[in-house]
Amino acid sequence: FELQDRGTPHTHFCIWTTNSIEQMIDDGIISCTLQQENEEDRALVLKHQIHKCTAYCKSEPSSPCRFKFPKPPSSRRTYLNDEDGRYVLQRNEGDGRVNGYNMELLRFGRVNMEL
Repeated sequence: FELQDRGTPHTHFCIWTTNSIEQMIDDGIISCTLQQENEEDRALVLKHQIHKCTAYCKSEPSSPCRFKFPKPPSSRRTYLNDEDGRYVLQRNEGDGRVNGYNMELLRFGRVNMEL
């Protein structure tokens, strides 16, 4: 763990699993949606998982976000983008700024994650 500039805890870690990313998304282990079963979970997503562009991701106010937010909606099941080798998560209209997350980890840690 380390503390970021604003004093928030930050860590990088790897979790080994036998499931593919597709399986974890299909099983609801990884998500990137605002739609939640209860308001407390939705509030956690809104507080910790919404990407807000800053000078860190945009060199100029008019330049595009280097993390490519907002992400376009994708009704297609998660797939690997051949152009950049990154997974494209299935996301609904209005979920363009939601980082991928695991709800159990979000409830436990109450911090931002990018899955």
